[in-house]
Amino acid sequence: MRAAPKASHEGRTRFIVLYFLLLAMISILLLGLCWRQILQHTFFESQEWRQNTRRIITAAARGEIYDRHGRLLVCNRPIYALQLCLTSLRHEFRREFVRCLDEAHLQGQNYDYLELQSEARSHVVQSYMDRVNALLGHNEHIASKQLEQHFSQKRLLPLILFQDLTEKEYAILAEKLPPNYPLQPHVDYARYYPHGDCACHVLGYVVSTQNIDGNGILDDTLMTFKPFGKEGKAGIELAQDALLKGENGGEIWSVDPAGFKRQLMEQQNPTPGKDLKLSLDLDLQFVAEEALQGKRGSAVLLEIATGEVLAMVSCPNYDLNRLTPRIRPEIFEEINAQGGWFNRALQGLFPPSSTFKVLVATALLKGKYIDWNDVVDCPGYSQIGDRKFHCDSHRSHGKVNLFDAITRSCNVFFIEKTRSVGIRPLVTESRRFGLDQPTGIDLPYETHRMLIPSPEWKKRRGFGQWLGGDTANTAIGQGYTLVTPLQMACFMASVARGKTRTHPSVLHDPAQHRQSVDQGAEDIGLSPEDYFKLLQSLESVVLSGTGKRAASETLRIAGKTGTAQVWLQGRKRNVAWFVGFAPIEKPEVAIAVEIQEQDDDDSFYGGKETAPIAKALLETYLLGSKGAS
Repeated sequence: MRAAPKASHEGRTRFIVLYFLLLAMISILLLGLCWRQILQHTFFESQEWRQNTRRIITAAARGEIYDRHGRLLVCNRPIYALQLCLTSLRHEFRREFVRCLDEAHLQGQNYDYLELQSEARSHVVQSYMDRVNALLGHNEHIASKQLEQHFSQKRLLPLILFQDLTEKEYAILAEKLPPNYPLQPHVDYARYYPHGDCACHVLGYVVSTQNIDGNGILDDTLMTFKPFGKEGKAGIELAQDALLKGENGGEIWSVDPAGFKRQLMEQQNPTPGKDLKLSLDLDLQFVAEEALQGKRGSAVLLEIATGEVLAMVSCPNYDLNRLTPRIRPEIFEEINAQGGWFNRALQGLFPPSSTFKVLVATALLKGKYIDWNDVVDCPGYSQIGDRKFHCDSHRSHGKVNLFDAITRSCNVFFIEKTRSVGIRPLVTESRRFGLDQPTGIDLPYETHRMLIPSPEWKKRRGFGQWLGGDTANTAIGQGYTLVTPLQMACFMASVARGKTRTHPSVLHDPAQHRQSVDQGAEDIGLSPEDYFKLLQSLESVVLSGTGKRAASETLRIAGKTGTAQVWLQGRKRNVAWFVGFAPIEKPEVAIAVEIQEQDDDDSFYGGKETAPIAKALLETYLLGSKGAS
């Protein structure tokens, strides 16, 4: 009987332990609840926000592009489309799914829920397409794969059912479809180029992309949906893409458990891109385009005081409007097969041929290796080893001085005078004028492969020692020497200013460019007498020499022709050149034109093919469009 108090004591002890255990458990639960509800409130609130809201980016409209006189070169045109709001169809999708499920049960078919849901969505969307087909007389069908891809990845964005509608079709739909109907006409915008292929390589084009910038727009931690936007792919559209594309906007929507839109929470409107004014002169561009139509060549016209590009043409070219709103594969291949993507003006590498003699004369005069009274007897060729280097006419020029040699483009004079001093002065002077490096124009894809050869370069490439034939070739702008038409236009602009560098630009900012055009340049280094005589000889080329077809009755033009030989697809082709500037008494514009033979029936020479084009461009600027501006 005395054991009872002990048992009672043990019971109380167990009760107290249990009490404290329960108290501890409740305390832990309360602490956990407080931790979750109070201390982690912000975290869970943000998780709920991210789970129940979505961000949609809205692309900004691109800026427009104008020529130097404010004439439109690139704008945005409306594209009429019809879009379907999937959010409005969620109940229809559910009803159609139930119907498909009941039908499968009745027929005793094996089914997959996901496949039935996809089939139901296709039925609903096709029913809306059929209503539009009836209105427009079309027979379009939904692509199930496209629908499912859109539904899984972009269900908050409208589904485009019909694209590139005509204005009449758009008007019919706008009139016939009710205001709050799931189907609604939609206007998007694509690039439009009023002048087709004009200046296509300078302007460039845009492509559709979903890689549009959404950084910093509203809450960029949310799941984001992005429509297709536009980004520059070539030309000024690419070079100035950041300026032209503007700043995108966005919307934040709350969504239901199925991921459909429920309520607009926040909105930030996009800011359109800035407009650009280019240095191009549309009148000059038209003249150059027409002159080179059907040819394989290029032309560049520069304003000497600023380096601004007044016209830049490369042929073959392409119609920019065929690339918008998207580039079809067959069009891409067609342009590619014609060589239309290639911008010869700043990517084409050609021997400068006799136009290089202007630099050779400058180098030899500057170094005091020759003067204007030096005479060479030209038998029509120079013999170096077992090889003959002929003058263009293959006839003797007789006794010629430097003035005659420039006027009549005598190879023998320049070969013999260069051989007597070696290649080094030519290499040094070419580099001083920047002919061994890109011009730095504000357009993409300028080549870096221009070449001024030297003995060190030849040895480094494993081509052996520098020979007398290499010096002869370089002296007449042949051999390994390669330059672009843009470089030669810049070179002639530099000569016209008595400087060694010209920095070109396709943007119109005369005040800024007058300050920067000579950046890094040196004085040409000729005495006033030598420089004056050089200009006289270049005028003589046009008045009585190889460039007579560039002669103008109202304009004094300085110029130099050239005919280079290149190997293309196993055949030797001529590349005809004309470079120059005008007017001589106060130079304002510099020019370079090159045209390449295309087949065996062509017979192109600098003075014959390119000089008339140069004359037309120079006269248009100095006697025409300049006055109109």
